[in-house]
Amino acid sequence: MTTSRGNIPAETVFLLSPARCGGERAELLARSKSPLGVQLRAGSAPLGDVFAWLSALYFRGKLAYATRFAKAVYVMTPGEGLLPPNTMISARDLRAMGKVDIEELAYCAVAGAKRRGVRPAKLPRVVAS
Repeated sequence: MTTSRGNIPAETVFLLSPARCGGERAELLARSKSPLGVQLRAGSAPLGDVFAWLSALYFRGKLAYATRFAKAVYVMTPGEGLLPPNTMISARDLRAMGKVDIEELAYCAVAGAKRRGVRPAKLPRVVAS
């Protein structure tokens, strides 16, 4: 992956939750002949565009709001940490993210983050029957 990682500014930062990267939609995109699918196979698909496609309106709306009102926007990626939405990814990167069990990831505080109020309790894991 190529990214312009650097120091996260102290201004308002939006952290966007990850899209599900291991489902049928991810594989459909990785094989797609659409412009985004072609970019993904070439290793030049913007992370934000890929996640917006995977999550449809949910992520697309959050990304549009964040880029409009925040000084910095980072996407939580399975196994890759915080990345700017303009980070270029490949189909291989997407498949690797799809193998990470995001339900089992431990909480990790963001350095310098200010929290308002107490952290809510972690929700119990739901097991499909």
